Amino acid sequence: MSIDTNMLADEYVTIRVPAKPHDFRERVCLYVNSGWGVWITPRNCDQHNSTVSRGDLHLQLWHPAGMVSILTPSARTNGEFELWLRGERIRFGCYRLLAEHINEVAGILVPCPKFVNHFQNWFVYSAMLGVGGRT
Repeated sequence: MSIDTNMLADEYVTIRVPAKPHDFRERVCLYVNSGWGVWITPRNCDQHNSTVSRGDLHLQLWHPAGMVSILTPSARTNGEFELWLRGERIRFGCYRLLAEHINEVAGILVPCPKFVNHFQNWFVYSAMLGVGGRT
């Protein structure tokens, strides 16, 4: 099944957009599963190499129906998961605690950790190992 990410992004823009750094419009959607989109800074973006070299590259998990955004650990989040939910930003050192909080507050199940790790390995860690040198 292929997903037209331009169409997908256009649909998401019609809803309320989270504040930076949780604004998904500067990223591209890699995959959608169970209401969660996996978003990342595109490689052809001017900021990609500098983002990688600073250690700021991360995934964004975006659940538009629940207005929930998760940034995966990076230098930008001091190595923690950052949650944007109901206009509030909260950091968690562990995915399990993040998942429990989202389920308690919003009644939404997050993607399984293996799903997130798969995308982190392929699109974050591999880029950080091979794309740009540190400046």
